Amino acid sequence: MNVSCRHEEDQANVQAERKKAKDAEYQAHIKNEYGYEYLNTYAPVASITTIRLILAIACILDLELDNMDVDTAYLQSDLEEKIYVKQPPGYEQYGPNGEELVCLLHKSLYGLKQSGINWHKKIDGWFRGYGFHSSSTDPCLYVKFGSSGEILVIVLYVDDLIIAGNSRDM
Repeated sequence: MNVSCRHEEDQANVQAERKKAKDAEYQAHIKNEYGYEYLNTYAPVASITTIRLILAIACILDLELDNMDVDTAYLQSDLEEKIYVKQPPGYEQYGPNGEELVCLLHKSLYGLKQSGINWHKKIDGWFRGYGFHSSSTDPCLYVKFGSSGEILVIVLYVDDLIIAGNSRDM
């Protein structure tokens, strides 16, 4: 996987930045260890019961059904923590004294334990910003009602969406 990286350097503070990078790399390692910010990475997905129920309701109410996959979903969400990674092979850059530099991640990557919850927070905020309400029993079920009886239902399963509605104008 190619990861684009941008190097930013404070010439007067190279050694201090190197130490900070090593410390942060160590802290990122700690955060991926069991028991330290490891158990707080749960990201909900729609239950099979919710999916079946929405498909049944869509059939009964003759709603249009569609589905969608969000490409590179995890890359859409920002990281809350500072995580440093080694430079990708073939893209290495070195400091003025030949020291190996690292990259500061700005976005969640596939493989990070917190990427799933970061993505869910991002899309949940987006849905709520557009007037959707999530179900109290399944946080991955979103519903929006229009003023003229329109309904739009979205079921989220990681980066896949099932969409049911009676109006394409919503």
